[in-house]
Amino acid sequence: MSDTIQKVEALIFSSSKPIKEEEIKKRLDLHEDISLMLTSLSEEYSSKGINLRKIGNGWIFVTNENLSEIFHEKREIKKKLSKQAIETLSIVAYHQPITKSEIEGIRGVIIGQGILDQLMELNWIQPGGRKEVPGRPILWNTTDEFLLHFGLGTLDNLPGIEELRSSGILNENFSSLNIQEVSDSLDPEEALVDENENENLDDFSQSQLDDNTNDT
Repeated sequence: MSDTIQKVEALIFSSSKPIKEEEIKKRLDLHEDISLMLTSLSEEYSSKGINLRKIGNGWIFVTNENLSEIFHEKREIKKKLSKQAIETLSIVAYHQPITKSEIEGIRGVIIGQGILDQLMELNWIQPGGRKEVPGRPILWNTTDEFLLHFGLGTLDNLPGIEELRSSGILNENFSSLNIQEVSDSLDPEEALVDENENENLDDFSQSQLDDNTNDT
């Protein structure tokens, strides 16, 4: 293995979040294109206990998903996501960049700032500039942490609208949503919103459907 590859590998391994190619080049004072190097390194790790994955525009080492059953660490969540928060997150994911008023137009109800605050605390959405219209409202986008948590390499891997409806996340009131259809190869069990690490989005969201919590 070349000295450059070893340095790139070590830098990514030491990072707790996806690190972008330009940042890698800057940190290691590299001037050549490293895209092919990273792709090759990713393929090399594809059959190992840890995998090198591209998340958004960054690279990170993660545990091979085929070994996830050996990890049973549980983490406490003080407040479960409400149905309103799940719907809001879904709309941002599929329609980003999008303003708060546009989200409300799709949902058909006003959303409280608390919903956006909760999703920001989870680091799943973030402000993405302002829309050039009167008032210049904030535009909202999802984050790389959103992609990482839900097991998505890119937004192209988001599940289709029928999968969301069948899981109970979206109801028939959302029939007008212009949600992109994506590859059928995505396993819906990969999208996780959990109270425990091994609880999938379908189980979690179904448990929230009877929650009468109003938007804060």
